[in-house]
Parts: sequence; C-alpha cells; structure tokens
Amino acid sequence: MPIDGNFKIVYGPETVITNADEPVYLINNGDHSCSSEFAGCKEYGKPKFNRDHSIVESFESVYLINKPVDYEKILCNNAELFCEEYNHKSEGIFYFKEPLDKKCEYKAGITIGNQEYKGWFKLGSSEPCYGEDTNGNGNIESTEAYVLNGNYFGIWKNGDAEDYDGWVGQCKISYDMCTEFIDVVDTEGGLVPDGASYYFINDELLDDEVLSSTQRCEGQVSQKEGCAIFKNTTESELKYNASATYVLSVHADLLLNSSVNSAVDPIDCTLDTEFEVSDAALAEINRGRNSATVSPLNLCKSRCLYDSEGDGDDPTDNLAEGDYLETSMTTLAVNGEDWYERSCIVDSDCPVLDSKFGKEVKGLCSTDGGVIPLNNDSNEIIKVNR
Repeated sequence: MPIDGNFKIVYGPETVITNADEPVYLINNGDHSCSSEFAGCKEYGKPKFNRDHSIVESFESVYLINKPVDYEKILCNNAELFCEEYNHKSEGIFYFKEPLDKKCEYKAGITIGNQEYKGWFKLGSSEPCYGEDTNGNGNIESTEAYVLNGNYFGIWKNGDAEDYDGWVGQCKISYDMCTEFIDVVDTEGGLVPDGASYYFINDELLDDEVLSSTQRCEGQVSQKEGCAIFKNTTESELKYNASATYVLSVHADLLLNSSVNSAVDPIDCTLDTEFEVSDAALAEINRGRNSATVSPLNLCKSRCLYDSEGDGDDPTDNLAEGDYLETSMTTLAVNGEDWYERSCIVDSDCPVLDSKFGKEVKGLCSTDGGVIPLNNDSNEIIKVNR
C-alpha cells in the first residue's frame, strides 16, 4: 500500500457486499412468518435490455433465494452474463452467451439504396447484422459494416475478437452442422482473397468410412485423386499448409521419386521439413525457374514472389500508388514493396494475380534468404468430386 495512505479499493460490477449480522427485535405473532425453505427470499428487478444489450429499458420483478453461503454456486462474474449451457445431440455440451434478441438470419434479394444485397440481417428486418444507415439516406455508411464482394453482408464469429459484438446467426434445424470450408489456394487470381468458400453439413457423410476402400483419402492429399485440403472455419487449430502440400503432390516425381499428382501426407510448416532431391531432378527444377535453387528444398520457404513493378521485368510497369496484392497467403516482403504468396518450386506454380486495382501481376518462384516462411492455413482433408 502507498505509504501516504492515498489508495482506494475499486469493486467490479459483479461485487456483492454482505453486511455483518446484527440483532433485530421483532414481534413474532405469526402474521409475517414463512416456511424455512423460503428463508432469504427477496424481490429483484430482472432487467429487460434493448436489442443490442446496450441499454436497460425496464425491469421485471422476480423472487429469488438470497443465501450468501451459496454465492459461490449461484453468482457469476460480470463477463459470464448471459452464459448458458447448450446440449447438442451428437457433439456434446457447449457454453455460449444467450443472444436474446441479438439474432440474425440469412436473406437474399434485400434492396438498400437501390442496390440488392444478400447475407445476414437482423431477425425480422432488412437491417444488416453489422452496419447501419447512420444518416437516413438509404445507404450503409457505418464503419462497422461487414460487406463482402460489394453485395454480401457477412457475420462475425465469436473468435473474431476485434469485430464480434454478440450478434449471432440463427439457422433452420435442417442446416444444423452446416460448416464453411475454405479452399485457401482458390483465390480466383486474387479476386477472392480469402479463398473460395464451400458449405457442407459436417456430419458422418464427410467421413472416409462411408467410402469404399479405393476411394478413401486416408489422411493424404491429391487434387488429381479428389483428396482436397480445406480450412474448416469451426476449428481454430490450423495443422497444414495447403499450397505447400499441393506442390508436393504435383511435383511428387521430382521431390519424392514417385508419380506426378501422387497422394501425399499434408505438410505442417511448423516442422520445417526439407526434401533432398537428386541432381537430375534439381536440374529439371532449375530449368523451370528464373533463379536457380539448391537441395534440400523447404516448400514452406520456397514461395512465389510478385514484385511491385507488375511483371518482374519492365520498370515502367509499376503498380499505381496505393495498389497492392492481397490473398490469404500474401506476405509483404522485407523491402515493403513486393509480396510473397503461395508455395512453389518452378515459376509455373505461380499464377497471375489481380492487384486490388485490377492489374495483372506475374510471379516468379523464389528461395532466396529473404523469403518469409508460410504459416499453416488449413486443417481438414475431404474427398470431393473431381
């Protein structure tokens, strides 16, 4: 404590102060007595909040037993307010905040300011789940708006700490376990930065066990064989890197002395795996590159490099000021001007990407010492129709 005594105790909003017992004197004539099971019964005001829980609009009387000796069991911290237990028929027990009226539903064909939108809207309204018409002109100007591809209102998940504000999506029972799986390498040349999304009911029909033995992926990846690697957005752990794994499969003849497009184990970039290649394979790899590389090869550190001049050759072909590349795999190079993207071993592994302003940018495979390693970006292997 400060030696000058200048201090104070600050109580949190969940603090309950219980006064010490003291004697009272009452006339026990039976008119105001009750059964012992109701000892401590007290009237409380149960708050009724506005839709976004920011204001208490009114109170409703409720009667509860108030026993200080039970506070450890009956009270909760302020951060736990609205927390409820939910029991799923097959997945077990989950704990979430009860959204009350903070619910959103998916809709299509909603017109706002002469533009048609789809996506997530507040239940029973045409107001986006995130974003609002702040000045009443029919347009969504709010900086909180979550708009994808210009006409789709998204919804934040509770793991999106900076943006999630408690609004939740409500689905029909028929969509229970519907899950977004993202193919992070399918960016459509940079037009879909986060990768293409696919939605499936994540049940036993996605398991290998429902397939014949000749169709199963068994934990391995090959686009040719229909064993694709995705990011399951309901799982936070990312165990593999998709582009490095696909490169290993496509070039399995050079890297594994196997067949082109062979099924391979997924690559975990946290393990720093290296592949020793023969002199003949290395010579073939270098014939497909603008700059030579050496063995061993680390596919998480061999990446497509896109320079700010647009095509890696013509200095008059620079990107405009403020233009840039953006995909889920993009990393700004140390020089602050160029970008690393997906894994590669030859230049043809690097697709032409569209910059933010729509300019086509060519990439070359780079393994120089300045390459920033890839991180894991995927977590599930699923058999898909080719």
